Amino acid sequence: MPSLPGTGTETNGSSGEGKLSRRAEGIATRMDCTCGCDKKVQICTCNASTKIKHALATENIDGKPDAEVMKSLNKRFCMEAM
Repeated sequence: MPSLPGTGTETNGSSGEGKLSRRAEGIATRMDCTCGCDKKVQICTCNASTKIKHALATENIDGKPDAEVMKSLNKRFCMEAM
């Protein structure tokens, strides 16, 4: 499976989205994927999960509760809302 270009430092199965912080990885591990499958974001390989993992890797989530981060990502990337 091809991956997006990265820095070569990705770990933990991030599939090229960039290295997730421990907290971001925890969120991705607990968050249901927004594509409608029964997988969590961390292990799903759909377009929505890729975008969510990229957002978790690149956006500042400091100071926001995990539940707020997940709600915001669900709102932005939920396939049912599109």
